[in-house]
Amino acid sequence: MIYKYDEARKGLVITTRHNFDQKFGDMFIRPGEGNAGRAYVERRAIWTDDFGGDSSVVYSDDDTEEMRKGLDSEWGVTGVVAAPIMIQDEVYGILDVFFVQHREFSDEQVNLVQNLADSAAVAINNARFIEEIQQARDDAEEANETLSHFLANMSHNLRTPLNAIIGYSEMLQEEAEDSDNEEFKEDLERINGAGKHLLSLVNYVLDIAKIEAGAMDIYLETFPVEPMIQDVVTTTQTLVEKNSNVLEIDCPDSVGSIHADTTKIKQCLYNLIDNASKFTEQGTISLTVSRDTEEGQEWVNFAVGDTGIGMTDEQMGRLFEAFAQAEGSTTRRFGGTGLGLAITRHFCEMMGGMVLVESEAGKGSTFTMKLPAIVDDSLGTPLQK
Repeated sequence: MIYKYDEARKGLVITTRHNFDQKFGDMFIRPGEGNAGRAYVERRAIWTDDFGGDSSVVYSDDDTEEMRKGLDSEWGVTGVVAAPIMIQDEVYGILDVFFVQHREFSDEQVNLVQNLADSAAVAINNARFIEEIQQARDDAEEANETLSHFLANMSHNLRTPLNAIIGYSEMLQEEAEDSDNEEFKEDLERINGAGKHLLSLVNYVLDIAKIEAGAMDIYLETFPVEPMIQDVVTTTQTLVEKNSNVLEIDCPDSVGSIHADTTKIKQCLYNLIDNASKFTEQGTISLTVSRDTEEGQEWVNFAVGDTGIGMTDEQMGRLFEAFAQAEGSTTRRFGGTGLGLAITRHFCEMMGGMVLVESEAGKGSTFTMKLPAIVDDSLGTPLQK
């Protein structure tokens, strides 16, 4: 039998039995009394080879004789070894082994029962540990989902006033230009720029929140690659020129079309070019698009390279972690949230693709988005075929 301490009854009760009738299920032992009670208090194996004649074996006030007679006459119990099951220096329970053949217990036999109790302690502790890990994981997932929903709601509520600020600043800029009011023109440009920058940060947070909450969707359609690349070039030209960089495009007609989420690809390319422009000064940013076939699968590759500061192997190790950047000094010098690359990788993986990176400190970096030429419709919502 295995006993555990019952706080309500202030004694040991049976929790598990083997080869014992159910009628012994109500057996109750006080701490310090009987073999099991003494093993519980003394924290060591206790045994007797004269069970029937051991008057110290007490089960309950009402059933002492009945229980003793049942174990002695019906079951023929002659000896008992009780060993504590110790977990983290606390008595979890008592392993009580009854013998029906008379024997004088040797140290080896007593140690065997104690070893069984120790093995039970390991198994029980492992089960507890696994249960605690599972509970902790469930709690963490619940907390993460709650946080993601909170961030999504907050980001949505922030975008509305930000869009209003940007819109009004643009209206005021037009009025300042029409009236040749140079006094306010520069300030309005700064307000507009700051608003757009903050809006981009909010959008990043919203995307990460949606991704982590499992609420991000992709919408699939077939479209030619070259016009999309031209849209990206137009959108990112200001970013490239900010640090006096030059943007070079190589997108041959042979690339053709792709069946994917055009908005997600544009955002990924914007993120990569923005990242390259940020870490490159008076250099070259390149966007090379190609199409190839590997093991029967057609792929479209979008490689964004730069001649900037590059990265070490250690820095690349944490490159795609959300809110993480290469190192603190880089963040202070170049700014950024560390979300763009994380979002880019998530979007590519959602479409069945991947992001590859090659870099060398002081010689620049190349990020390559590798996407299926035809993204499986099961991964998203098809808009057209």
